[in-house]
Amino acid sequence: MPNGGTDNCMNCPHNRVNKVACDPKAASRFSRQAFCTVYQIPIASQAWTYCRNTLDLKPGLNQPVYRMGLREGGYSRVPIFGLRPIDVGEPISDCHVCGGEANAGIVVELANESKTLSFCCNGHYCDWHDKKTSGRNLRDIDCGGQSELTLAVIDNEEPWEQERLTPNLLNQVDAHGWSAIHYAALLGRYDWLKAMLAAGTGPTVQTTFEKVEPIELAASEGNKSIVDLLLSSYAHDQNLLEQILHKACQNGHLLLVEALLGADVDIDCRNSRGSTPLLHAVFEGHLTLVIYLLDQGANIHATDNFGNTALSFARTWKTSGMEEIREVLERWLARENKAT
Repeated sequence: MPNGGTDNCMNCPHNRVNKVACDPKAASRFSRQAFCTVYQIPIASQAWTYCRNTLDLKPGLNQPVYRMGLREGGYSRVPIFGLRPIDVGEPISDCHVCGGEANAGIVVELANESKTLSFCCNGHYCDWHDKKTSGRNLRDIDCGGQSELTLAVIDNEEPWEQERLTPNLLNQVDAHGWSAIHYAALLGRYDWLKAMLAAGTGPTVQTTFEKVEPIELAASEGNKSIVDLLLSSYAHDQNLLEQILHKACQNGHLLLVEALLGADVDIDCRNSRGSTPLLHAVFEGHLTLVIYLLDQGANIHATDNFGNTALSFARTWKTSGMEEIREVLERWLARENKAT
């Protein structure tokens, strides 16, 4: 059974990465943000998250969502609590059921009750979970800490008046580490984003979920109008823009790369390892992006701190599409040599 079962989020028609993006320049499904369109939450590990809605074209909101549990003699699944992630593998000292200790247990936060519970084994947690959640809608149990503002953005209500968009609401993150601006960027809520930016929120909020920027979410969906709106708010932070450019080249976000270079971000900027955007694009096998960067004047001779060049990467790595990239680089260098 691959990844514990074929009913995982990676194969689900309700996962946003498996739906057509709004623009052909969106990243491939492997670097778009995994996002459940039934429960409206990001998915941290789509290959190891499951629910029965995978097989249902008319999904319901009361189907438990499962993730990998404690390994107790083999593979096992446990349901998450409502829409809130649970911690599996944490050491615990007081099991809620038996009072025992465990080097690896399960910890769940009950936000609505302002307390945290621990369980020493899958069985104790699952028994408690079944009694606590029987027959209830997952969002009613615990929506994962999503604020009133976030839920309004998800439901695409009319944008609120400025006085309602308080700093606390604008900067509040849910259990997945996302603020309302993350959801608005991913879901293409242009008017909401415009209102939130006007109210004083920054284009970025500290997030614990894969450290993703809202502008990256918009780019992964190929939403140019959202990318342009957010980009104007990043202009004061050149270092952050360079970091975003590096990540965009790693993930194949052509739309975002175009926007960043159009905003005069240095095409040959380097990270702490000396890598340039072109080196990232080559290493990750993004052929179209490699050609675009070369056309825009990226330095094909640049080396990182370990002496690697774009061509040495292309000749060393044998990932899918690398042969085509190698041919492009060799032709480009041959043309340079002929010109000189």
